[in-house]
Amino acid sequence: MGSTKIDPEQFLIKEPTVVVREVGDEAFLVHAEAILHLNPLAAALWKLLDQPCSIRQAVDLLHTVYPEASRQQLDKDVELLFAQMLGKNLLQTVDLGEQF
Repeated sequence: MGSTKIDPEQFLIKEPTVVVREVGDEAFLVHAEAILHLNPLAAALWKLLDQPCSIRQAVDLLHTVYPEASRQQLDKDVELLFAQMLGKNLLQTVDLGEQF
């Protein structure tokens, strides 16, 4: 299954119908079309998406928290995660001129 290419400047936000379920230290996103297990980093990124967030913003924040991590690897990881979430209808794109 191919992943969707996302513009690093495109703003994304949580799909409002997605529910987070926490079981112990584990977090899962539950939606009519998907259940997705979140590792701790993905769970932190999910919290960022309470507000519109771009890949570039997420990578900048992660690189601040984890300066030893390769920016290139963070770009790839965040883009892959956001593309998977967008492909499973867990995120939606946002035009900041609309309502934010």
